[in-house]
Amino acid sequence: MSWTQLHPNDESMMKKAYAGMLSLEFEGTDYLFMVGGLDTTPAFKHPQFHYDQLKDGRFLTNEQLLYNLSNGQFTVPSVSGQCCPPTSEFVINKMNQYNGIMFGGTLTIDGFNTETNNVYLFNVTHYTIHWESIKKGSISGEGLWPKERFNHASALSMVTLAHLH
Repeated sequence: MSWTQLHPNDESMMKKAYAGMLSLEFEGTDYLFMVGGLDTTPAFKHPQFHYDQLKDGRFLTNEQLLYNLSNGQFTVPSVSGQCCPPTSEFVINKMNQYNGIMFGGTLTIDGFNTETNNVYLFNVTHYTIHWESIKKGSISGEGLWPKERFNHASALSMVTLAHLH
């Protein structure tokens, strides 16, 4: 195994901690999908994303990037649907080649990090990320909605997720 350090091809990408990343493949090309995170002032604010400032001066974002593993290029994808708000410290999992789920993390409320139990599904097609917010009560089963949390782990059971689509 060998490791490679990724370098942005310009300064328009915000350096982040507590972001989510997973591997995706479409049209025969492997990508890393990166979303959200926390850091200091962004060098550039992409108009389709949001940047919430905390009282300590750092920013939460819902910025999203695709990194092409073949050519080493970052791409800012188009985003549609009910995109997640600026979030960090969440879990993100791939359900299949094109779909994933994001849960929990922290949001900015009144300038402070606040834990959440938001659930989002996403679908990736060629340079487009489509988001869907899953609301409490939309999943059958009384009392099954998870509590707010951040800095947590997750595992998927495709049997339990199958009825979401």
